[in-house]
Amino acid sequence: MSNTPTPAVPNVVIRNPKLRERIYDIFGVAGLVLFAAIAADAASSDFDLAAILQPATAVYAVVGAGIGYTARQNIPTL
Repeated sequence: MSNTPTPAVPNVVIRNPKLRERIYDIFGVAGLVLFAAIAADAASSDFDLAAILQPATAVYAVVGAGIGYTARQNIPTL
């Protein structure tokens, strides 16, 4: 018989984990595409996408903050 304590079960229930996983996937791919476009724009003087990329980056940052805020609900409380 082991004297190891049983780990406490966190008091957090992730509602609809498949949806959360899909949202994180979409957000991650969107970030990769956005930042690849920013890198390509910065590396080439043939085209200028700043008028599109700057607002897109601002929106991406706001959405990221929102996702981070909602993810906070999954922190176990003591």
